[in-house]
Amino acid sequence: MDIYCPRCSEPLDTYELHEQIDSNGRQLSYTEARKIFFNPKLGCGQLFNDQPCELIESETTTKTRILAELLGDDVDGIAAISSDF
Repeated sequence: MDIYCPRCSEPLDTYELHEQIDSNGRQLSYTEARKIFFNPKLGCGQLFNDQPCELIESETTTKTRILAELLGDDVDGIAAISSDF
């Protein structure tokens, strides 16, 4: 299932959070990757390019930020609700 970046609204399959490597070649834990991805100051750009992605205010980014704040660690819940976007 897809989740959406809280900065640029790019979709990401939840499984990809398990496979992230930082700029030093270190495998990120799922929790570390999730925290970076859902951080509204960092987003998917930080995970993939080592710098925050472009901030685009949209209905999707707003909803994603709210869901991440409300559901916290429940990425499956965020993905399930996001499928209705």
